[in-house]
Amino acid sequence: MKNIKESVDAVIEGAMIEILARTIQHNPDNAYAYDIRGLAYAQKCELDKSIQDFSKAIHINPDFAETYFYRGLTYDKKGELDRAIQDLSKAIQLKPDYAEACFYRGLAYARKGELEKAIQDFSQAIQLKPDFAEAYFYRGFIYLITGKLGEAIEDYSRVIQLKPDDFDTYYLRGTACARKGELNQAIRDFSEAIQLKPDFAETYCKRGDVYFTKGELELAIADFSRAIQLDPGFTQPYYSRGDVYVQKGELELAILDYSKAIQLKPDFAETYCKRGSVYFTKGELGQAIADFSRAIQLDPDSAEAYYIRGLAYARKGADAQAVRDWQKAMELEPELLPEEIIRKIERFQRSGE
Repeated sequence: MKNIKESVDAVIEGAMIEILARTIQHNPDNAYAYDIRGLAYAQKCELDKSIQDFSKAIHINPDFAETYFYRGLTYDKKGELDRAIQDLSKAIQLKPDYAEACFYRGLAYARKGELEKAIQDFSQAIQLKPDFAEAYFYRGFIYLITGKLGEAIEDYSRVIQLKPDDFDTYYLRGTACARKGELNQAIRDFSEAIQLKPDFAETYCKRGDVYFTKGELELAIADFSRAIQLDPGFTQPYYSRGDVYVQKGELELAILDYSKAIQLKPDFAETYCKRGSVYFTKGELGQAIADFSRAIQLDPDSAEAYYIRGLAYARKGADAQAVRDWQKAMELEPELLPEEIIRKIERFQRSGE
């Protein structure tokens, strides 16, 4: 059915372009016809033709804000952000209350990494159009990624007032609340997101992380297990469930989960450190050393891997290797080593071994 609709739409678009071409042929100064054909080409993703038509319309009628707006959107779609911003700015100059132009210029600034300018544009769009949910949403997202969690939560709350069934907003507000330490609200938001989109594994991971932080270990395990059930190739829930099993003292289950995470993502040093730490706790020193050595291969700046591998060497009686690892760990992260280990290094050095 979808293919039939797409075919019909394509026929309609093609017919519209032909009709507009004849209109332009009879009246070459018809800016409106160029404008509409430009939109039709944009709909078909023929972006260069779309820009040509918008440019022709602007040449005929340089004071029509909407044409600059649509050409700006087309440049944005092509990834030509500076040209997009230039056109959207012209649209705003011609029509200062153009909330949509402010919004899309904000998106272009955000994609360029000019986040303060993006916030200014989203705020202007909101001032012009107080029920502009998308402007609140993207301003909230910038607040979230820049650590302004209270502002992010406030914006997402406004989006939820305007669009009560928006999954993404609950998910992101939950993320902001979790980072801010508002754990119960985070759980409520992730639970609402799960109701709206029950088959999205990452939301269970997010809620599971919050349960783990709260010490509600069984609920955390249930969420990570559900995430694995939904997406068996997703690394994060194995890694996180392994952490919960460590907390519970169920070390064999932790090793199984870390091993699965390594199988899925073999180049992530942190998982080798996690599994190595469990092997070290169990007294399986050879396997612990192997895991920390692999972690160091993948991340030569991992002070933790050097430090705990040093502990494993020391427990095996390989003092020289232990000291070398501790010295490297101290070089990378001086505050990591406890005084007891620093004194051991100093004693070893004085002994001249």
